[in-house]
Amino acid sequence: MISAWEKITERVVELELAEVVEGVYELQLPIPFENGRVNVFIFRDGRELDLLDCGMNSRESLDRLRAAFAHVGGEGWRLRRLLVTHIHPDHYGAAGVICGELGAELYMHRLEVPMVNPRYLELEQLVAEVGRHLQTNGVPEEEAEIQRDASRAMRDFVLPAAVTVQLDGAEMLTMGRTGVRVEWTPGHSPGHVCLFDRERGVLYAGDQLLPDISPNVGLHPQSTPNPLDDFVASLHRLAALDPALVLPAHGRPYREAAERVT
Repeated sequence: MISAWEKITERVVELELAEVVEGVYELQLPIPFENGRVNVFIFRDGRELDLLDCGMNSRESLDRLRAAFAHVGGEGWRLRRLLVTHIHPDHYGAAGVICGELGAELYMHRLEVPMVNPRYLELEQLVAEVGRHLQTNGVPEEEAEIQRDASRAMRDFVLPAAVTVQLDGAEMLTMGRTGVRVEWTPGHSPGHVCLFDRERGVLYAGDQLLPDISPNVGLHPQSTPNPLDDFVASLHRLAALDPALVLPAHGRPYREAAERVT
């Protein structure tokens, strides 16, 4: 008879789970946009685990996360920390479950924190603000209505969580057994952060530096005054780090960071 533990182990291939750096595992989770996947990263310290981003609040995604935790951490695993690069649904959506049911502490940049309630808990006020913003900037009424309501469906995939630690950028943290520096990279979102493992030259790039596409950079009621300028400046700061390997939130790992920036 196959035990429950053996069944979990057999599912690893199906999970799209791979050790990309020693002690760090990439897990691909399903989402209904981009390339159909978001990459999250599990950092191992024996049975103690830390997680970078958590995917959407969906049963399939959460089942994959739990199975991956069991495989990476073994029996008796414990999730210590969830660090979120930014609050978009595919990166933050399952935070309420991860922190509420699994007891993880939530780390997030301070500029992302005040956006959570308007976007996911008090949405009608934000929808109205977006509508006024679009009209002021000359968007035709029919198109403005579509754009104004576009975020409503995403609320169903997000269960918010209270933040334990607010980040500013430049903090030195240990994820699993890996030392990383928090790199604040606004543009795609005001409080977007990346993690840089200087010792191994590995950049966990979130949505900031993707291999095949560029993230959406938009001016809206929750953005910074000049998000495109912020985004370009963030790109150049990351290029100056000269990472040997980039692990993005969408797409495959790659090494040509400077070429992607230029």
